[in-house]
Amino acid sequence: MESNNKVESTIIVIFGYTGDLTWLKLILALYILYLDNKMPEYFFILGVGHAAFQDDEFRKHLHKGVNAFSRRGNTKKSKWDAFASCISYTKGNFKNISIFEYFLKIEK
Repeated sequence: MESNNKVESTIIVIFGYTGDLTWLKLILALYILYLDNKMPEYFFILGVGHAAFQDDEFRKHLHKGVNAFSRRGNTKKSKWDAFASCISYTKGNFKNISIFEYFLKIEK
């Protein structure tokens, strides 16, 4: 049974963002949901990992993964660019309280 209830906005936080699970599966799944209009109208994906990356650098990395592993073939530039504009990355550790303080700043 399919629900017609759609969340208007959400923030998705992924810890371990630089790992294979994110690169091979999570971002690809979220992108497909986006293409199928199953994502909220307003969404933001925040990745948290131990490595230091700039947003654009990491978006390019994720783009390569989606193109490499998607059964739908390569992304269309306009669709990927719109999706990727809702992705951000920050270096952090879930064992350190400062990352949660950072989340509070984003919400505002």
